[in-house]
Amino acid sequence: MVRFSNSLSLLIGAVLLTAVTSESSANDPGELIYTAKCSSCHGSKAEGNTTLNAPALAAQQANYIVRQIGHFNSQARGKQDTYAMQMAAISSTINDEQTKQIANYVSQLPAATAARSDGDTAQGYKYYQSSCGGCHGGKAEGNQSLNSPRLAGIDGDYLQRQYSYFLNGKRGSDKRDRFGRQMVMIANTLTEKEKIRDVFAYISSLTPEGDE
Repeated sequence: MVRFSNSLSLLIGAVLLTAVTSESSANDPGELIYTAKCSSCHGSKAEGNTTLNAPALAAQQANYIVRQIGHFNSQARGKQDTYAMQMAAISSTINDEQTKQIANYVSQLPAATAARSDGDTAQGYKYYQSSCGGCHGGKAEGNQSLNSPRLAGIDGDYLQRQYSYFLNGKRGSDKRDRFGRQMVMIANTLTEKEKIRDVFAYISSLTPEGDE
């Protein structure tokens, strides 16, 4: 009888804990807003959607997300390319407080696994470490102190497209985008197409376990 009581107590405790956790999650305003405003493009777990050209946001630094949504709203970003214009339209429906709540929510989600892109990952590793790792981290985990976003977990095609935008002036040319302008300068030190392809092949090969 004692064993039965103990087992029953453990079962009740587990059920109550699950209920509390579920209620806490359901009451997270960031999750609610993300689900309503963002999940249809960026995925239910912020894992990204390559078909819609929407990048993964999971585990991204909250301050980076806040800054980018601010750029979309101010048109420092979003008037130069079709996909960014779509994002600008969505971000205009999100106020500052909601932006912070969304950013805090997605920053705590488990990192996504990127769709692999073609290229020589071994060479990409070398090029990445010499040109990118100093800012974005040795395993593309990002560096908040340098305002450099996480790259691991974002598919290579998206990253290559953004890199091309930095090179051709579609991104980072607005004077309000201070860190984007820094990225423009760095991007212009690595312009060979094959090397760029290999860098993003390497980044897309990283796994959530491997970049921690």
